[in-house]
Amino acid sequence: MKIFFTTTYEGKENFGEYYLKLFQEIKSLGYEHLDNEAAVITYKEYVDKMSRGREEQVKNYHQKMNYIQKADICIIESSAHSLGNGFIVQKAL
Repeated sequence: MKIFFTTTYEGKENFGEYYLKLFQEIKSLGYEHLDNEAAVITYKEYVDKMSRGREEQVKNYHQKMNYIQKADICIIESSAHSLGNGFIVQKAL
């Protein structure tokens, strides 16, 4: 099964070790991750990426929407506040 697992990048400072454990546990159960950003990207890296301009932001949006469509299961870890994750949840429904 294909899994789209995402988190809030800002929450990684406080919850990053748990994000990684969740990511690894999902993988160990035999599921295929569609996206690895939750495990590898930091908040600063995400902000830098989105600061490159509108084209990068649109590309990121389309990529996330594509993952939602391809996923059998969407897992949105929301321990930290995130409007972006709320948007992803709304789109996944």
